[in-house]
Amino acid sequence: MPSELHIGMDDEKTVISPYALRLRTGRAVRHRAGSVIEVVPLTPSGVTREARLAFAARLSLPLIFVSAALYAAGLPWWLPFAASVATVATVWRHQARAAQVASFELPTSDGGRGEAGRGEGGRSRSGRGEGGRSKSGRGEGGRSRSRRGEGGCGESGRVLLTEQERAVFRRAAGVSRRIRRTWPGLPGMIDPETADVALTRALDDLGAVLVRRQELRRLRAGLEEVGDRGVPADSPAVLALAAQRERAAELWRETGEQANRILRSLDRAALAGEAFLREREIGETARQAELVLAGLADRPGALAADAGPELAERTAAVITAYRELAAAGQR
Repeated sequence: MPSELHIGMDDEKTVISPYALRLRTGRAVRHRAGSVIEVVPLTPSGVTREARLAFAARLSLPLIFVSAALYAAGLPWWLPFAASVATVATVWRHQARAAQVASFELPTSDGGRGEAGRGEGGRSRSGRGEGGRSKSGRGEGGRSRSRRGEGGCGESGRVLLTEQERAVFRRAAGVSRRIRRTWPGLPGMIDPETADVALTRALDDLGAVLVRRQELRRLRAGLEEVGDRGVPADSPAVLALAAQRERAAELWRETGEQANRILRSLDRAALAGEAFLREREIGETARQAELVLAGLADRPGALAADAGPELAERTAAVITAYRELAAAGQR
């Protein structure tokens, strides 16, 4: 169980790691919620190379005047020149990075750079898509190196590449945010530290299950591609292939049940907290309405309601008496 869980989702993968995530390109902001840190990529600025060159030229002009002034004041010429070059280079690098699409590095056991990098044009060297084959070579013992980085699991972290598994984890991360939003309204009912540990564990367990399903998805696709036409049905190879297909289907069902169980538990926790908060809000609204209605129904309000008809009757009586007096005077 990691003490922290770092989650990053870019356009091609979802990275889940106990270590801080690093960006290969682009920029991102970090949002901490308890022991879960979500690294959210920022939208590329869209600044072109020509625009960056123009800005660097405009920035260099005042730096030249400042450097000349400092040199005239007795400073060695190379000192302000080096500072100006460093300033322009830093601004250029910041703008260039902001213009790129954010992409996370693959995690390793020490939190460093992953084995699979990005080639020219920003394309990942690792295989992508459902049932795709990794382009990375195989190491000793025929084990694919991609298992340690791409789609791998363990202390180094986990990477989801298939869209189906990424969508499931994205939904779970959204539900976990809903659960955390209910905690401030449940003081004394929920221990935030214990709940945070349980929620982090659930997300970590779900990531492990989804990595298994990702590998099973690729394996099942590869097994289905194997044709057995022309081979006797009782051939040992055909029987072995059928057994492996059945075993893969069994594991597929098991991992699906495990993932659904975690998702259902998260949904129940979110719905229970939100329902309780709504119930308390409804109860508070009813209590406020009761106080207002009690104030409207007390005795002073009833007297005020009777004052209007009484005034009308008195006014009508006075007018009638005045008319009668006027008619008597005319006789």
